[in-house]
Amino acid sequence: RIEGRVEKLYAKVGDKVEKGQKLAEIQSRQIGNPPPVVTIEAMVTGVVNERSITLGESVEPNKELFHIIDLSEVIVEAEVYEEDIGKVKLDQDARVRVLGYPGDAFEGKIMFVGLELDPEKRTLPVWISVKNPDWKLRSDMFAKAAVVLAHNQGVLAVPKEAILEAGGEKFVFVQAGDSFNRSDVQTGAEDDRFVEI
Repeated sequence: RIEGRVEKLYAKVGDKVEKGQKLAEIQSRQIGNPPPVVTIEAMVTGVVNERSITLGESVEPNKELFHIIDLSEVIVEAEVYEEDIGKVKLDQDARVRVLGYPGDAFEGKIMFVGLELDPEKRTLPVWISVKNPDWKLRSDMFAKAAVVLAHNQGVLAVPKEAILEAGGEKFVFVQAGDSFNRSDVQTGAEDDRFVEI
């Protein structure tokens, strides 16, 4: 852990790097012919979101050179209203939607249920672990989460947007050849995507 000078840089902000990939070379100020060179490698696979060194700069042992974030799995922090606390449990399935990708639902599992309510909002913190292989989810995005309370097998369900309502009646249009026929329905259980018919 000694002082040195940045001789080579191999990564910049925004680069995706693999664990063990070379990021920089630092020439030591120790005496030697040639002076020893230390190779800085990525400790994790991720994206460089901060590089605090420039070519030729002198660095101290305690200086942070790179900051790498791994977005392959993210934690979504959600809040559950007090009246719904009894319905939420560890390892329950959840679906998360974000404003940036309104058509996508990201699957996750509840990994933490808080122990104390927020006294002002009357909510309980819940953390949802979500796989993020395409790196679409980013920190500080606004998200909505839907917790799956039960799985109903063998039921007829349609997308929520297929249900129309007028005059207190609910109905759908069913395709019959080249035309569509109105069909009145009664709805049952629903989630963030489907409604049971």
